Amino acid sequence: MCNCIKESEEQILAHLTERDKGKAIISKGAGFLNVAISFGKGPAQRGYDEFEYKTTRIKNDGSTGATQKKITCMYHTYCPFCGVKIEE
Repeated sequence: MCNCIKESEEQILAHLTERDKGKAIISKGAGFLNVAISFGKGPAQRGYDEFEYKTTRIKNDGSTGATQKKITCMYHTYCPFCGVKIEE
């Protein structure tokens, strides 16, 4: 398993700190937002993408109900930074 997410966050913070030296205090917030912890062969960070879709339920009488927005997630099987396969 690679450490690309952690390393990339550190590099981004270092770049922003250097860029804004003396003008602003940079500190880490949430970091990458599309990262989850998976517990397969041990805890690991996995990136994912959100897919938004709409669903309209069909009622028993055949009419349609309200349309709802929903989101599902697709987890990466390979690191988007270095291409290493992420083990389950």
